[in-house]
Amino acid sequence: MKKLVLIVLLALGLSACDGGKQQVCTYEQSGITSKLVHKHSGDVIKSTKETLVFTYADLGIAEDGKKDFQKQVKETYDSLYGTSNTSYKEGKDTFTVVLSVVYNKKTIEELQKTGVVDAGNAAYISLEQSIQHLENAGYVCHK
Repeated sequence: MKKLVLIVLLALGLSACDGGKQQVCTYEQSGITSKLVHKHSGDVIKSTKETLVFTYADLGIAEDGKKDFQKQVKETYDSLYGTSNTSYKEGKDTFTVVLSVVYNKKTIEELQKTGVVDAGNAAYISLEQSIQHLENAGYVCHK
């Protein structure tokens, strides 16, 4: 019985691990910080989670402009990534956007239609190419 319990626990532990690795890239500009985490297996990105924090004061947004700013950001990110991949958190001094995308053929096709992915007829998202694009855009990717 103990052996069976041990095997079940080991199987559960192994199934919880996807064997993938993480690549973290960060970006900071006046009023905007971003942390992007790619979960990958080799050069294939399996999922991405990006947390963007907009700081109102640093962006020059007054109290009476916060709601309009939030509406504009939501409309932009929802149209690009879809409402199922985006979430938002309103703070007193900040507005946070969290983008969570699990890549599969359907997701890649949808992101190609909105222009987020420009990889042509890609079957997967390349980690190496993504890092190159991110670093060219000012992100710092930590190895």
